[in-house]
This record gives sequence, structure tokens and C-alpha cells, in this order.
Amino acid sequence: MLVEITSAFGSKENLSKPILRHNEARSVLFKGGKYEKCEEQLWQSLSDLKGVPSIAHKLDSYARKICLMAYEVRAYNEKQTEPKETIIRRPFDRYLKAESSSTSDDGAIVPCPKIEALGFEYRRIEHSYRVGL
Repeated sequence: MLVEITSAFGSKENLSKPILRHNEARSVLFKGGKYEKCEEQLWQSLSDLKGVPSIAHKLDSYARKICLMAYEVRAYNEKQTEPKETIIRRPFDRYLKAESSSTSDDGAIVPCPKIEALGFEYRRIEHSYRVGL
């Protein structure tokens, strides 16, 4: 299993906001935000690992192979401009909360052809719904 851990402030909606380059042009680096960035990073890491024959052989020997995006949505803190009390919850947050709760520690299976082509499932799970947290 490969895991990419990320977070966002305020709302799950912020996970999908475009990520911009840190230069003057501020061009878009990841149009799909952290969702896209995690998929890309997991795919790249998996591709690199599969490029090493001994590691590829070991990975191929497992019956269950998963790439996991583990995320956490944090409340705004004193460094943010919006206080915790004024955070607006989006309607689709309920769906993602239900998705996370119903899938428990297994995470939700999300289609990702690049990762699936390498023989892995792609899953997504929110930290706050893990047992023991």
C-alpha cells in the first residue's frame, strides 16, 4: 500500500481548489486541486517502484494492492482569515462524510485509470473517521 497524506482548511471543497505555481505567473499546476495532486504523486511513486524489478516482483505478489489518499479537513486557526464559527458547510460535505463513515477503515474506491493500469486500487479516506482518532 502507498499512502499520500494531505489536508485542507475549513471545508472538503478546498481539496478540489486548483493549486497554483509559486511564481509570478501563478499558472495552474493542478486544476483538480489536492485530489489531482495526490493521484499524480501516488501514480509517480508507484511507477518508480514498479521500475525496479525486485520491488515490482514483490508488489505483484500481493493479492490486495492499494494506493490511498488520506486527508483531513482542519478548522481554521488563528493564522487563517476566517474564524471557525463562520465556516460554511457545503451540501456535498454530507455525502463525503457518509462515504467516509460507511467505508470505515477501508476508504472509498475512486476510479483512477492510471493507478489501476499498474494493478492497484485507488481509495480515499478521511482521517477523522478512522477508528481510534
